[in-house]
Amino acid sequence: MGVNPNLYPIPAALERDQELRANFPGTFTNGRTIAMENFHFTTKNFPTPENRFTGSNRGSFTDPEIDRLHNITQTSFNERERRDATVALLTRLSQLVGIGPMFYQVEVIVAKNAVKGPIGNWGPQQGITWNIYEWELAT
Repeated sequence: MGVNPNLYPIPAALERDQELRANFPGTFTNGRTIAMENFHFTTKNFPTPENRFTGSNRGSFTDPEIDRLHNITQTSFNERERRDATVALLTRLSQLVGIGPMFYQVEVIVAKNAVKGPIGNWGPQQGITWNIYEWELAT
């Protein structure tokens, strides 16, 4: 790749220093999903002194077209328009910056068809077993 990196683990004493994290000169990895609800490469997500450096767009990447497309993904009532905007946004982003998911987390569940209750994931909790306490075995 032509990259000669230096590792700098952020010391525990500085982990909550938002200004340090916002101005960190390098890459950052996290466990964020790739869903549009978690997309953070928009101008409104810049970490600034006004928001106490809490914005999640730590590299302060900005592109008016990315901002426009992301707005469509979050506000349009038309499912096709949202889907097209998502594809266009990710296509444009991949053309402008080197970004990509490192891995996808997979949760596999095998159940008899008599099991009632698996309904998909819920908001901040990953996986489809989040409501296992509600499952029941049909007789």
